[in-house]
Amino acid sequence: MRRFYAPPEIASQDEFVLPDAEGHHASRVLRCRVNDEVVVVDGVGQSIRCKIAECSRSSVRVIVLARTVAEKPKQRLVLMQGIVKGKAMDLIVEKATELGVAAIVPVVSENAVAVPDSDKSGSKVDKWWGNALAAIKQCGRAWLPEIAPPTRFDGAIQQSGKARNLVASLQDDPLPLYQVAESLRLEESVNVWIGPEGDFTNDEYRQLDTIGATSVSLSDAVLRSETAAICALSCLRRDW
Repeated sequence: MRRFYAPPEIASQDEFVLPDAEGHHASRVLRCRVNDEVVVVDGVGQSIRCKIAECSRSSVRVIVLARTVAEKPKQRLVLMQGIVKGKAMDLIVEKATELGVAAIVPVVSENAVAVPDSDKSGSKVDKWWGNALAAIKQCGRAWLPEIAPPTRFDGAIQQSGKARNLVASLQDDPLPLYQVAESLRLEESVNVWIGPEGDFTNDEYRQLDTIGATSVSLSDAVLRSETAAICALSCLRRDW
């Protein structure tokens, strides 16, 4: 069934008009018609089965038939991702969303080569939010991850809170992730740190040590940053 998005304040009503972009996509691209059934997600857990009551070139109004509320994942999994270039970062946001992360923090590390200017960071977050939104509509998830603005490494360290921290490490003798994963099952919150193309610096690894981050290995090969993110999240998201 075709899926669309409406923010919670709109989707909470018994009947509502889809946001303009969603309505345009429904009527002009997918050519939905009156009486078609669709699913609307609100990004905070609800999947809402609806019937189209009105459908014009500029507006689509739906009537709610049934609501389903998805439980949040038992574990809050946060991706602390060193910013990488354009399409690779888009891919990471998309796949992390599909894998059910609660939040994505784009980390401005020393070796990052694609740091957006401060006046463009808002548009970057909007773009990543759009990637995440497209991902939940495609895969059927009802929860949108939080997407933080680009955050300097020391600020990301301060945000790590009381969560368990893992870092995918290229340094000497990290533990294989599979050996660590089982011990994480009862943790309420886990931060997964993935470095940019040039990895984290020695100083950044020292800062990760101060918050008790566990260094883990994902492969016997050196993985690209986007591959490492997908690999780590796939291994840790085992509560399906």
